[in-house]
Amino acid sequence: MRPRPRRKRMDEDDQELVMVLFLDRLIQQLEDDCYECAICCQVIHARQGIWSCKTCYHLFHISGGCIINWAKKSKEEDNKWRCPTCQTKYEAIPYNYFCFCHKERNPTSRLGETPHSCGNVCGGRRAPGCPHPCNEPCHPGPCPECPVMLTRRCNCGAIQKAIRCGSTVEVKCDKVCDRLLACGEHRCARVCHEGDCDKCEVVVKQDCFCGSSSREIACFERDGSEHYSCGAPCKGLYSCGIHHCTRNCHQIGEAGCGPCPSAPERITRCPCGKCTLEELRVQRVSCQDPIPTCKNVCGKVLPCGSAEKRHRCRALCHVGECPPCDFNTSIICRCKQVKRTLPCKEYVQFVAEGSEFLCERRCKKKKSCGIHKCQEVCCIQTEHICMQICNKRLSCGLHFCESICHAGQCPRCLNTSFEEQYCHCGRTVRPPPIPCGAPLPECDQPCARPHACNHPVTHRCHGEEHCPPCTALVERMCYGGHELRKNIPCHIQAVSCGRVCDKPLGCGVHNCNRNCHAGDCLREGEKCTRPCMVLRRPCEHPCALPCHGASPCPESECTQTVNVTCECGKRKSQMKCSEFEKMIGRLRAFENEDSEGGHAAESGVGALKRSASMEKLNCLPCDDECKKIARNKRLAEALELVTDENGELEREPTITYSEYVKGELRTNAAFVQEIETNFLELLEKLGDPTYLGTTLSHNFRPMSVEKRRFIHEYATFFFIETTSVDDPPKRSVIATARRGTSRPPLVLLTSLQKYPSVLKARGPSTLKSIINDDTKRNEPNTEDNSTSSSMKALRGIRHFKQRVAPQLARPPPLPQFNPFAALCSDDEEEAEAKKTSQPPAKPTILPQEKDPDWWSDEED
Repeated sequence: MRPRPRRKRMDEDDQELVMVLFLDRLIQQLEDDCYECAICCQVIHARQGIWSCKTCYHLFHISGGCIINWAKKSKEEDNKWRCPTCQTKYEAIPYNYFCFCHKERNPTSRLGETPHSCGNVCGGRRAPGCPHPCNEPCHPGPCPECPVMLTRRCNCGAIQKAIRCGSTVEVKCDKVCDRLLACGEHRCARVCHEGDCDKCEVVVKQDCFCGSSSREIACFERDGSEHYSCGAPCKGLYSCGIHHCTRNCHQIGEAGCGPCPSAPERITRCPCGKCTLEELRVQRVSCQDPIPTCKNVCGKVLPCGSAEKRHRCRALCHVGECPPCDFNTSIICRCKQVKRTLPCKEYVQFVAEGSEFLCERRCKKKKSCGIHKCQEVCCIQTEHICMQICNKRLSCGLHFCESICHAGQCPRCLNTSFEEQYCHCGRTVRPPPIPCGAPLPECDQPCARPHACNHPVTHRCHGEEHCPPCTALVERMCYGGHELRKNIPCHIQAVSCGRVCDKPLGCGVHNCNRNCHAGDCLREGEKCTRPCMVLRRPCEHPCALPCHGASPCPESECTQTVNVTCECGKRKSQMKCSEFEKMIGRLRAFENEDSEGGHAAESGVGALKRSASMEKLNCLPCDDECKKIARNKRLAEALELVTDENGELEREPTITYSEYVKGELRTNAAFVQEIETNFLELLEKLGDPTYLGTTLSHNFRPMSVEKRRFIHEYATFFFIETTSVDDPPKRSVIATARRGTSRPPLVLLTSLQKYPSVLKARGPSTLKSIINDDTKRNEPNTEDNSTSSSMKALRGIRHFKQRVAPQLARPPPLPQFNPFAALCSDDEEEAEAKKTSQPPAKPTILPQEKDPDWWSDEED
């Protein structure tokens, strides 16, 4: 990267030329009516009021309110506003229009004069330090430089030079300053310069007060003192000449280290300061006389204890330092989270070492980057600023972010290349500068790279490493060699035809059952684990062991599950074939023992049935539930009752019609008959053998919301799904019947017209299939029965025969040994017989009814 050339500093003549050109250009634009306001971007005309900034000299509209509105909206906290271009602060808002020299308000433009000028002499200040006012006519922009020439001496006063008045050019000669510096010993060695001389940097040697050491420092660091304190203990004597000085290296005067601290004139009280020597009746003559003590407590303030309440010495008045304190002092860490108590001896030593008590808590707050945690021990920072370097790879992929760790994305790479950038084929070039990470220039020429196929290239020159895949259609053989597939893109080398691979596996027994695939059927070192399908001789079940090739099947137990039942077929279970064979063997052994003993096998619960198809399915013994079902079936046969496979009495099916559907039948029988006919025709079409679908729909005509509600309500009895579609007034209902689910109800709703008592009854009605058996029995012929009975209209409904209790004598009591006595008593038989001999009940009317608000048509 080439370094940027440094800009040369303009000299005084160049600056003057620039100012003259700026002034001429500004006047020319105002006269030609082509100067634009920087706020509204409109031309400033001669008859419009303006305001001119005294720093950047830009002009803005006053008459249009541009600068006034800007000043009002941009006021800051200090009640000042800034210039839109140079950001110079102003306090007053320019409501009034003045000329450039501010001598005339609302100036009028005269022919031959600059617009917005009053025509008078400007009289403005030319430059700082120039006493001559501007003598040009009122003009925009800065005033020109003063033409007066003055004589000015250089900084050291050695030479004189003529310069323009108000010029800021520094007059400087080539001689050394040679002024006396502030130290008063050395002189300035700089070349003629402006302002005061620098500090004296001459290195001098300085001795300590006691003379035991010395050092070299800059002359200005002495601060006017010839000696310094080295900090070593003073070896001198006090004025008494007996006691040694206890201070560190210090300045020694004519009296030595000063008066003795134990002199009689300085000691006037006891060490604790509570009693005078006169009160103690002691008179000291010299500094060697002992200092008397009183019998009071010392009470001096010790360095231990809290800041609010320091500990005091509890010993009696004594000479010298106070003994160590026996109390404890509590200290708090700097984060104010942990408090610790130390003996005062340790506390004094801890403070003397200058240590700071820190707790072991680590700060868990996140730093300013939002990524790292503070982790500082006993942290007291309020702003956790992350000082780590980001060091993430920039978007260019070549350089790393050198900023402090931050949140969000890193800025773009600012590195730039000043070399030309070419595309891959070299036909397109991008001139510098090139931002770092910029992609190759787009090229309209075809890609010139070598390709694997001979098809014509359809893509352009690109900067990616790999070319796009070839999409020309060719023929490819599938992986397994089953067929030749056509219309395959060129970049796809092989395809799968979807057929079973059927290649022989390494075991020599099985074939591959995977779909057509690439590569070998088995991985390297993998063996065939498919189950062996050779049939076992005893049970004729497959071997099912992992494939063992052509070798004979090893001996093992058959794990195939077999369904077994009891003699009556009620109990069902599953067990392994091997366990089943063992059970059969045990049962046959028991049977052989019974036959050898001369006892014939009784036909009972545990007897085996011999048949070609069920020889091995009835090995389970019957339990008490089986005995109960058998007994119930015998009783039902004796009483001519209908039972199911479990021996339970079959109940007659019922259907319940709500008051709402009955009310619709009473008020609008024709509409109900129409809907019912449509439902029956829909079910008949669905049941047609020629119809192969599983669902069939019927779209009703558009109708009112009440009629749609009835369709939704009545469709539930046919198990038909209904949905409302479209918007009113063309909203209709679509009914969908499903094969195997939808069927007609037990009793059709229109059949209730033949039974006015049931139809007029309030509340829901529950109906049975034997609603009118008595009427059918009394009718003369079958034709009349077909017109009066409601059951003729039913389709696929089971007919139940009315049962009448037989006129039989009471059966004799059973013997005392009854194996079914635990299941049902004789009294229960009588109760059941009485219950079954009762006449059929009339149609039952239940008071329950659905909530009328359950149905919703999804309509506002």
